[in-house]
Amino acid sequence: MDGVSYFSPRESLRFDGLPVQAVFGFDAHADRKVFPGSRVGTQPPNMFGVTVEATEAAGALIIQHSAAHSERSLVVQRNGHEYVDVFCYSK
Repeated sequence: MDGVSYFSPRESLRFDGLPVQAVFGFDAHADRKVFPGSRVGTQPPNMFGVTVEATEAAGALIIQHSAAHSERSLVVQRNGHEYVDVFCYSK
């Protein structure tokens, strides 16, 4: 499977006060150390992030004045709820 894989957090996590729905990441140069034992795909660059319930506009506010990125999540919208991925690329 190519691409980034999403995982449910094992514990209750919060990011900027919002409950984290999923965590994700990809490290092309490590032997799956970001998520050991996972089948993370092959889409560079190296990245890590979280998925939170928020609109795209709220995601833009969350990352304002930071090096992070935000975009509509690949998590399917459920019952009218929207999700955004907030993530960083590593160098």
